[in-house]
Amino acid sequence: MRPRFREGLGIAVSTLGAGFALLNWTSKPVGIGFVLAGIGMLLWGLSDERRPSTKSSDVAASRPDAETSVRPVVAVTLAVSNLQKLASGELPFKVANIGSAAARFVRLKIHNVGGATVDCDEVTLLAPGEPPVQITGRIYEHGHDMTSIAAGLDANWFRAKMRQVTKGVNREIRFPVTVEYANPDGKQQTERVILRCSPSLDVRITRD
Repeated sequence: MRPRFREGLGIAVSTLGAGFALLNWTSKPVGIGFVLAGIGMLLWGLSDERRPSTKSSDVAASRPDAETSVRPVVAVTLAVSNLQKLASGELPFKVANIGSAAARFVRLKIHNVGGATVDCDEVTLLAPGEPPVQITGRIYEHGHDMTSIAAGLDANWFRAKMRQVTKGVNREIRFPVTVEYANPDGKQQTERVILRCSPSLDVRITRD
């Protein structure tokens, strides 16, 4: 019950009581006036109680505030600007959380890099504001772990596959990278960025 309604109800009851007393003991016209005034105040109070609140605090409480919502935002960056700088077994990707809530179970997926699949390891927890985390993983081709084979040869299979795909092409090749992670409430999020690689193995990340 609103304070304004309680106050109006109290005044209305007092006015009605005074009006009925005047009807019984003194002037009837004056008593009728008090009774009518009390009824009017009672009706006014009831209408105010049913009216939707327009107080800023009530309105703010009735709708979610976009400014106070918190969520993770996973940004994918590159550890190198050219794949020639990768060491044996390394992948070029880093992830950071530029949002305001922790991201869980962060994983990158890259399919069909020259017939190979890049299976990235999962980052269990990515807290906001922490330094970027280097992504690790393995490259599989025809069911074989090519990362381990390349490590024995002191080579980088990811670089080798990208060189194979871009050979003889006079433009950047686009490779979709799927970014999966979970919000603090467990809701799964899926986004996509694009790895662009030139014939000289220069790489960059874009949103499309």
